[in-house]
Amino acid sequence: MLHKILVEKSSIAEKEKALAEAGFTVDYVTEYDGRLYAAAFLEGVRLIDNV
Repeated sequence: MLHKILVEKSSIAEKEKALAEAGFTVDYVTEYDGRLYAAAFLEGVRLIDNV
């Protein structure tokens, strides 16, 4: 679900909002050097992804 939201939503604010609505606690969503990085907690587990 984390990866799907990162790919589908257009702005960082939309991605953060969609993650929160899906039950994630967002640590960060940021863009650096042409890549998108994200970390979020779900049920006590920290998930990290980049696109």
